[in-house]
Amino acid sequence: LGLTIFAIIYGTRRYDPAGRNDAILFAVGFESLFKLAALMAAGGLAIVLLTDIDQIARQSALEQLADNFAPSHIDIDFFVITLLSMTAIFCLPRQFYVTVIEARSGEDAIRARWPFIGYMLLTTLVVLPISVAGLALLDAGTPPDTFVLQLPLAAKLDSIAVLVFLGGFSAATAMVVVETIALATMVSNDLVAPALLRNR
Repeated sequence: LGLTIFAIIYGTRRYDPAGRNDAILFAVGFESLFKLAALMAAGGLAIVLLTDIDQIARQSALEQLADNFAPSHIDIDFFVITLLSMTAIFCLPRQFYVTVIEARSGEDAIRARWPFIGYMLLTTLVVLPISVAGLALLDAGTPPDTFVLQLPLAAKLDSIAVLVFLGGFSAATAMVVVETIALATMVSNDLVAPALLRNR
């Protein structure tokens, strides 16, 4: 209900589907920075935890992580997932909304290039210690997708766990709101508006 109200207030209060909506861009920017801050907090915790364990456990976790990325494990799934990830920038509603609907000009993509690359590099670098710490400290059956949340819980650091949870929640919230508005814009532009224009 809250997401619906937010989308109505900030996404559909005016009939200007091609217009720039600074409130939505601010929400997306804020959630991206908040999510990165939460991820970096979890990464910092992972580094601290790795310094407290013995060398053998740390080396074993590093070997296990390296084994997951060994060339022998690269199969057709790797290339399919990579291709899908590359095409997501053109096909997903959120990317369409930010890069097409909200863009003032083609120069926006040029200005955003290096900040985006830096953002992705930071995210990737933070994931590495989280992965190693998760493999070294958590139970063998723990799903890797939950390492970022399970590490602070295992360390009894509820404040970092709450921060990580809120980071994931804010990312999901922004994703739902932006994609809802983007899909609504697509439907109104391609289905509703042509039907109304054909009917006098």
